[in-house]
Amino acid sequence: NVSDDNKLNGTKTLVLNGKNASKVIVSCIKNGELSLVLVDKTAEGISFNTFKTIDEKTCAEFTFENVSIQDSDVIASGDEAKNLLIETINLATLCISAEAVGCMVSCYNKTVQYTKEREQFDQPISNFQVLQHRMVDMFIDSELAKSLLFKAMLEVKFGKLSAQNAVQLHGGMGVSEEMMIGHYLKKMVAIDAMFGNADYHLKSFSK
Repeated sequence: NVSDDNKLNGTKTLVLNGKNASKVIVSCIKNGELSLVLVDKTAEGISFNTFKTIDEKTCAEFTFENVSIQDSDVIASGDEAKNLLIETINLATLCISAEAVGCMVSCYNKTVQYTKEREQFDQPISNFQVLQHRMVDMFIDSELAKSLLFKAMLEVKFGKLSAQNAVQLHGGMGVSEEMMIGHYLKKMVAIDAMFGNADYHLKSFSK
């Protein structure tokens, strides 16, 4: 929040690539309404810590303690700020949804290839009908997600399931650091929570 004497106080967590930014746009409450303000990362009163997420992305947590805010730092306020924030979240969600679809397709292709190479009972495990059915489900989900990409909340839910199936079909190797499948699952778990999960977006689009 921004106090009456224009001092910003608060914390922002999970700021993607925050370490690399020279300035940050901060959503806050100023004069009783939502505002977006541009803050220089080197300004007095700002501190931050960096950390890795489950999918190895770099995030930062910013702490603001009595950071001076000038009127010229205010990008938008009130409804304008709210609309800009919603538009940005929707666009960001669409972008990571495209990434999710890419993960799904890769999971499917790598799983098909792996099951052709992996043998049990003197035959490739791709010959087992129960595994074929699961891979068909993965294919259907990935194709459906492609067609529904413009509805950014749906393919994330399908994608997480496809990644989980891929890990299971790879057996113990699916969670090893050497196999990309496990990394895809971590990516899908992170995407599922980023910018609001599937349930959040379903509720937003239903209004």
